[in-house]
Amino acid sequence: MNKNKVRYSLRWLCLVCFVSLLGSLHQPAYAATTVSNQITGDSASVYGGRVEFTSTVTDASGGGSTPTGNVAFYDGATLIGTGDLVEDEPIVVNKPAGASPPTQPDLKLTCSNCPVIQWGGLSFWAYSFYENTEEIQLIGYDANNQIVKSWKIAGDRYVEGITIDKSARLITFKGQKGNVISRTWDQLENFSAHASIVVPNLTAGAHSITSSYTGDGSHAAQTASPFIHTVSKNPTATTLSSNNAVANFGEPITFTAYVGSTNGSDLPPTGQFTFKANGSVISPPVNIEGNGIATLITASLPVGTLSITAEYSGDANHGASLSTPVTQYVTKAAVQVELTVAPTNESVYSHLITFMIHVTNTTSGLPIPEGVVAITGTDSTILWPSELTLVNGKAAWETDRLAVGTHTFAANYAGDANYAAMSSSSHTQQINPIPTRVTMTKSVTEAVYYGTPITFTAHVANTNGEALIPTGKVMFSGGNMTSTEIELDAAGDASLTTANLLPGTVSITATYVPDSFHQSKMSAPLSQVIVPNTQGTVLILNHPSSHFQYGERVSFTASVGGLIGDQGQPGSISLRDNGVEKARVTADVYGAREIVLTGVSSGTHHFTAIYEREGISNGIESQEVVVVVHPVLTQLQLKQGAVEKVLPATAPWLATVVHGPNDTITLTPASAEANTGIRIWKQDPLSGVLGAEIGVMNGQSEAIRLSEGLNRLAIKVTSSDATVAAETVLSIFYTPDDHPWDIRQVLHVMSLEYNMDGIPTFDKADINELLKLIEPITRS
Repeated sequence: MNKNKVRYSLRWLCLVCFVSLLGSLHQPAYAATTVSNQITGDSASVYGGRVEFTSTVTDASGGGSTPTGNVAFYDGATLIGTGDLVEDEPIVVNKPAGASPPTQPDLKLTCSNCPVIQWGGLSFWAYSFYENTEEIQLIGYDANNQIVKSWKIAGDRYVEGITIDKSARLITFKGQKGNVISRTWDQLENFSAHASIVVPNLTAGAHSITSSYTGDGSHAAQTASPFIHTVSKNPTATTLSSNNAVANFGEPITFTAYVGSTNGSDLPPTGQFTFKANGSVISPPVNIEGNGIATLITASLPVGTLSITAEYSGDANHGASLSTPVTQYVTKAAVQVELTVAPTNESVYSHLITFMIHVTNTTSGLPIPEGVVAITGTDSTILWPSELTLVNGKAAWETDRLAVGTHTFAANYAGDANYAAMSSSSHTQQINPIPTRVTMTKSVTEAVYYGTPITFTAHVANTNGEALIPTGKVMFSGGNMTSTEIELDAAGDASLTTANLLPGTVSITATYVPDSFHQSKMSAPLSQVIVPNTQGTVLILNHPSSHFQYGERVSFTASVGGLIGDQGQPGSISLRDNGVEKARVTADVYGAREIVLTGVSSGTHHFTAIYEREGISNGIESQEVVVVVHPVLTQLQLKQGAVEKVLPATAPWLATVVHGPNDTITLTPASAEANTGIRIWKQDPLSGVLGAEIGVMNGQSEAIRLSEGLNRLAIKVTSSDATVAAETVLSIFYTPDDHPWDIRQVLHVMSLEYNMDGIPTFDKADINELLKLIEPITRS
């Protein structure tokens, strides 16, 4: 190749490079960005607010133009609005140098508060060169600080200001030297337009917002990538009030709950309230009315101090909320206690009396009271019920043990979880003794000679056939008879045999001396004719019974027939026991004489009387009269270690209390006479069956081991002739502690109904015996 040809080629190359350099002032340094559609707006909001979404359509191609037309906005597949595109205009904002994206190695910023052009979604920063050439580098960054466009513009350096003339569509740069460099909008090649919509009341949740650009003659349609917008539920606040802070159980209480938005939204919440007391649900959920209010009326809250809350459930667009607790006091409700008694006001002992208690609400519609009632009364001889369980508010109790007399009683309701305790009004009941009748018979139907034994028998029975057989005594009286009381037997009978009624017509009556349960009554009188004795010697025992206790006087009357008025030779009467003379007396004018013996030994005696007079050698002997004298136990000495106590043997049934850890005792029984025998057995407290015999030597028992509770011993004293015995039952209540025997122990033992007096029926007499055992607080 010749030099000219080479020179020619270099000239063209230089020309091409010069033209290319000039063109760099008007053309982008990188490939053009395709037309885009981008949605912007707030990423989150609260239900009830207005949300604005903006779709920006950008033509980033070289030599492009501003898009026109409209945009349709969608929430998922649902159209939520449309908008016409409005051309975007560049604006200038000042930003600190530190906000600049990373710069290129040969570029720098010389401003602290730098002017930046914003247009078409890009930010245009004006940089200077480190070589301080009189030119600037204008770079456009997207939102991710990625370079989209870049131009080198000659004319000055160190840009101090940028202005925009909208009417001329002109951008002017002012550099350090005051040179003005201008460019048209079109030269930035980033044409954009936007359309916006405002959407009210988006529902709570995540929304995928898209926009669809329809395109125009120069631009194709374009759909923006989804923009996620999250709507939070509207926060709420709940308040709660009660119309009655202190209410009785069963009284209606109105709770009013209100829920409203805390951010000022006027969109009313929907849903339900759940009302709770101390954390437990007290009703089904209550729907909210249109004004955010829900009302609960309840009468079933339990008694106590309750913390009431209302919990708003929330709905699709409103958040849940909980009220501040309201303190609700519920007090126990009052009740009425009614006590009725059948029969009313008056009854007869041993007749069944029914107590009926009815506990009712004073307010209708409440649950029936539950729990127990007690009956208290003035009769201390029975155990009043302390706990009768109510069934449907009612309880009943029956007794036939109320003592004779006037009694006052009442029913006491103990209350339950919901009702207060209450007592009934007092009730007075008169218990009358059982009506009785007394009939009397005699052993003879005709007139009898003086000295003839006559037996009078009285029978006491209940007039109305009550089961409780009368006990007590019958007093026989009339004529020259000394009024004598005879114990009734188990059949209600009492008999008196006498042979000393004086001649004549006598009227005998039997008067019932009642026990605590029966009415006193007198029999109709019986007449008996007594004629003077014309027979032989008769011996009469002047007692209703032929049985005596050792030490009692024994009185006889001896009568001799045919001697009335013969005082010249009255003769004598000899009283003999088994043929041995015990007394001799002179007969009186009637041929009779009373003979009294004292100190008759225990055992069985066969007495006869013999009349003797001068001229009668052998005498006239009477019939035999058998007398039984029972031995007597006078006292018991009980020894427990160094502790001794003497128990007077005043009754056939005795009781005492023994304390302390020493559970061993000895007994020393004492008889009223010599030559009697004494034996001791253990006895079962309930059945009365005798157990092992306890040895007695020199008048003292061997050691007796006590069990805790009731111990029972049988002590038998036998007459010297071994024909008669007397038995004493000793009850010993043993406690290993050293506390005095008080009413608590008595009440416990009463419930076991031990026989304390020998009569099988547990009654007031047994209770009295137990009460006698109560000891003073300080024992000697």
